[in-house]
Amino acid sequence: MKPFLQALAPDVEGLAPLRRSLSSWLEKADVADPPRDDLVFATHEAAANAIEYGTPKRPFEVRGSVVDRVVTMAISNEGRWNEVRRENDERGRGLALIEAMVMKMEIETDPSGTTVRLVQNF
Repeated sequence: MKPFLQALAPDVEGLAPLRRSLSSWLEKADVADPPRDDLVFATHEAAANAIEYGTPKRPFEVRGSVVDRVVTMAISNEGRWNEVRRENDERGRGLALIEAMVMKMEIETDPSGTTVRLVQNF
């Protein structure tokens, strides 16, 4: 299966096309629902965070692979990782939602940026 790769402008208008193309790619990879919709939702949420917290006006990437019935998604931007700010009870729930939707979530950060990696068996 060909890997998923989409470069996105840091604009929320790109999230709906991302969800559609990712759902189609997962369907072609024979990922049933569930967990297909869970992966799409978790990837959407991580991409929304990349838009909000990434470097302004800099694109970010969403990559995916399927190996041995395991999907790995990586959402990477040039932003710096910050601990979740709890300024408002309506904010700061995205990472908890992502963790609830996938088998494993990892956050890697270094001077070049941040990558959120999602792993899910199917």
